[in-house]
Amino acid sequence: MLFCARGVRAQTVHSELYITNGQVNSQVVVGNTLYVGGTFSSTGSVTGSGVPVDAVTGTAIPGFPRIDGQVTVAMPDGAGGWFLGGLFTKVGNEARANLAHILPDDSLDPWAPNPNGQVRTLLLSGDTLIVGGDFTTISALTRNRIAAVQVSTWNLLAWNPNSNGSVRALLRSGATIFAGGAFTNIGGQNRNRIAALSVTTGSASSWNPNANSQVQALAIAGDTLYTGGQFTAISGVTRNRVAAVSTLTASAFACNPNANNQVTALALSNGVLHVGGQFTTIGGQTRNRVAALDPASGVASAWNPNVNNTVQAVIARGDTIYVGGDFTTVTGQSRSRPGGIPHAI
Repeated sequence: MLFCARGVRAQTVHSELYITNGQVNSQVVVGNTLYVGGTFSSTGSVTGSGVPVDAVTGTAIPGFPRIDGQVTVAMPDGAGGWFLGGLFTKVGNEARANLAHILPDDSLDPWAPNPNGQVRTLLLSGDTLIVGGDFTTISALTRNRIAAVQVSTWNLLAWNPNSNGSVRALLRSGATIFAGGAFTNIGGQNRNRIAALSVTTGSASSWNPNANSQVQALAIAGDTLYTGGQFTAISGVTRNRVAAVSTLTASAFACNPNANNQVTALALSNGVLHVGGQFTTIGGQTRNRVAALDPASGVASAWNPNVNNTVQAVIARGDTIYVGGDFTTVTGQSRSRPGGIPHAI
């Protein structure tokens, strides 16, 4: 039996009401106060999926627009603002699909390219923003998984490598854009999961390491390109999930960390290669999800934060390594998803 009340109005969620980090089992209102009980350990305001935090204290900086959906990549625009990519539908009060630009005053840029699939990586090179991911259209034009936008005008450029699979990592060195992902054809050539593209034409060069599975992370030092992902062979040799490849010849260097599970993030700092992912052994040592490696040999150092779940992102700033992912403890301390780890080099 259904009872229909007359005059029922549509209900909206109170966007400023605090939320909890666990289950709520009971609640009661007394006067103007709501009391709640459950299995949570903290409460706080709703931030959405992207929020700037203080690099020292870790506290959220207010004023950033709320994002509905997943943020996969965040990158400074060089002028105090941010480019955000991911799988989202709304920023602040405005519809935005998967790619947005936040201005230095935390307002949303009117630019709305609305790629029709997830954005997984961004590369800002001068006045050009290169976008990689799973999309097939952006700015209402066909661009398969990789595209270039002129920032000063927001015009989509003719540059079009036309990847047949997801693009997960981008890096520029001189006149070359290195791309990693799940593709087997890009820049007009058969290239398995990793390629070198011309900055001007988007065409793939003859450089061809030929990874046998997905490439998800790139870092570079001189003529050495460090690659991380799910592969077990690259440049014709066995390399489990992380390798060092010559940018000149595409041959593999001796560095062989031999990770036992996928690598999702790489960062070079002070002559150390920091690696994040799902592995539990790497560089000849037990290292849970994050490790510091010698870039030449691939051997793990004594540094061992012992993270309890997947690390998705690693950033090095001075002697501090910031990691983000699915974890809840780092170095034996409670740290839910992001954390900063001192690293004395």
